[in-house]
Amino acid sequence: ISNSRLRLNNFVPRGGVPPKDVYQERPVDITLTGSYHNLAIFMDQISNMKKIFTIDNLDLNPLPRQNGEFTLQAKFVATTYIYRDAPAAGGQSK
Repeated sequence: ISNSRLRLNNFVPRGGVPPKDVYQERPVDITLTGSYHNLAIFMDQISNMKKIFTIDNLDLNPLPRQNGEFTLQAKFVATTYIYRDAPAAGGQSK
């Protein structure tokens, strides 16, 4: 976020997502303010990361008081996926 010139307003990890067979989902509720252009830079940076992320429930709204750098608010859920090791013979993880 530092080089995309966005303001982080909210970052709340969600809990209670049941694990899948081979991966675990880690969703985070995020709210940012900035310009449309800077939000696009941020999304491009996420798409180029080595980890897999999905962006869901993207909601863009204009700010009531705008200036050159802060014109909209973006709310979304960013989810990353973490590989789970296969259970060993005794049912224990490696």
